[in-house]
Amino acid sequence: MSKLINALFFLFFVLTSCSESSQQKIDLTGEWKFAIDHEDNGISEKWFMRSLPETILLPGSMNSNGKGDPINLQTKWTGQIVDSSFFIKPEYEKFRKDDNFKVPFWLQPMKHYQGAAWYQKEVSIPNDWDQREINLVLERCHWESRLWIDDQELGMCNSLGTPHIFNLTGNISSGKHTLSIRIDNRIKEIDPGINSHSVSDHTQTNWNGVVGEIVLVSRPLANIRSINIYPNIDKKLIEARILVNNASDKSFKAVLNLHVTGASSPASISETIELKKGENPFSIEYAMGGDVKLWDEFSPNLYTLKIELKQQEEGIVDSLSTDFGMRSFEVEGKQIEINNRPVFLRGTLECAIFPKTGYPPTDVASW
Repeated sequence: MSKLINALFFLFFVLTSCSESSQQKIDLTGEWKFAIDHEDNGISEKWFMRSLPETILLPGSMNSNGKGDPINLQTKWTGQIVDSSFFIKPEYEKFRKDDNFKVPFWLQPMKHYQGAAWYQKEVSIPNDWDQREINLVLERCHWESRLWIDDQELGMCNSLGTPHIFNLTGNISSGKHTLSIRIDNRIKEIDPGINSHSVSDHTQTNWNGVVGEIVLVSRPLANIRSINIYPNIDKKLIEARILVNNASDKSFKAVLNLHVTGASSPASISETIELKKGENPFSIEYAMGGDVKLWDEFSPNLYTLKIELKQQEEGIVDSLSTDFGMRSFEVEGKQIEINNRPVFLRGTLECAIFPKTGYPPTDVASW
């Protein structure tokens, strides 16, 4: 029951959304160089040191760019086929031929590929980024990514639910550099199951690529990494859990200015902090005042918390804001309550209604 409550809490009632902070961006969408690594030779042959022979458009998948292998009876699908009739019944014979192949079990992509593929792009880093934190953000990768800057490997990410973020600080300088990304869509050490719809061909297909935002982001060396809000409606306050990152080589004192606006206007507060090198977590209580407005589905009162990070020598160096609602979400016996009132939640399962990685209609063969 507790796991269910935590999941519902996360999905429906965590009303936070961080805005952009003091950052600069370089958009990397567009044409990238490309190569398919059928034999897994790319790493040993140091493909990150050579110019890849093909091109591809990102955001996108191999499939949406017409890259991959032909579909036929030898295609190694991700997902089990439990109905053998397609392979043995005579009425399906004409659809088993290479020049007219049509799989009846799911939407059929025009091309299919399972394995490693390489994506490469030259970037130019501005001079004023030398004293800033730099991250490469890849949104919606499928699904393991490894990154090289020129001839140096920086690491690997394999999340299906969050962006792949590579910290380049200290590993990239101003001027031109080559980014080489190896994306592998095979099920390997982390195995969600052969029929898991997050990776299988049953629904979204097992595609290879990056279909979301692709961007280089620079921020001050001292920056606010994240804000999480925990409301307490009985005490009429919030607990702000703040993560401040210090990518510099020194420790120093700074000030956090907190200011809430929205359904009411509580007084601003400030707190002096000591920033050590690396990540620094802080927890600060903020009184919301006597006229605080609660959030529920019928009265969705919202607030915005803006936090400024200020250094004595440089003034305000970074800021971040997040929206939140004042509400409690608890279990009383077998009843879920919001703001001490019973609430009834209903969910539904909708398979295969999410985007198919941007395929145009012509990319799906019809019967």
